[in-house]
Amino acid sequence: MLTRWGFERMPLPAKSSVLVTGGAGYVGSALIPKLLEAGHSVTVLDLYVYGGHVFGDFHGHENLREIKGDLRDLGVVEDAVNGADAVIHLACISNDPSFELDPNLGKSINFDAFRPLVRASKAAGVKRFVYASSSSVYGIKDEENVTEDLPLEPLTDYSKFKMLCEQVLAEEREDGFVTVTIRPSTVCGYAPRLRLDLTVNILTAHAFHNGAIKVFGGAQKRPNNPHRRHHRSVQFNVWAGTTLSSTARFLTPATKIIRSPIWPKPCAAPWPKTWATTSRS
Repeated sequence: MLTRWGFERMPLPAKSSVLVTGGAGYVGSALIPKLLEAGHSVTVLDLYVYGGHVFGDFHGHENLREIKGDLRDLGVVEDAVNGADAVIHLACISNDPSFELDPNLGKSINFDAFRPLVRASKAAGVKRFVYASSSSVYGIKDEENVTEDLPLEPLTDYSKFKMLCEQVLAEEREDGFVTVTIRPSTVCGYAPRLRLDLTVNILTAHAFHNGAIKVFGGAQKRPNNPHRRHHRSVQFNVWAGTTLSSTARFLTPATKIIRSPIWPKPCAAPWPKTWATTSRS
């Protein structure tokens, strides 16, 4: 069925089974409790390199399955995705400095493991795959507003592999396998697995501890995406099967969403315009 936007509408059951890769990280530590509170069954696949305490009172929840494992291990992935209605793929080496510490490791996690995960999801009967990409795929633009109409010009290996994963996901989509790509700007706000290397979080920590904030970057516009809105938009897209006009209510203007249309594949860049208005990042 097509919505008036021309996108496939395929709502998932109100109580779905969701696999979240990297679910014990910054975004996942805030998202997982929300999914459980909404009545969904959740499987988390994560290395738990920051410890196993991030879910607090939700540890041992009857609808939470936690797998400590490597995304690059196909056997582990196939076990984790078994029975899932939807996948939210958050797992990655999460920024340029971290990626550059070991580029080969970064590529193996951020790109090499991606297509096997997608294909394992399809083989398991997953109906919706949500991929957390990044607004860094646009590079640096002179335009005031950056939209999906503009070319992708990643400047680093981290953003290049984010872009390539988007292309892989577009190639792999098919009838019955809806794909959603989200391009968030800098996520910020509190989460149980807190990150203090993010712009707004750094400024907040300086304000609290030092009573002063030092701002770098001159006149550069830096869009930030409040954490609660980011995980709410991801959560909403898992099962809603809604039109983009509804989804947009849960997004900051700095967030990009692309949903795969029912067109003959592959759907190569540039992707069709959906909804986005954002400042330069």
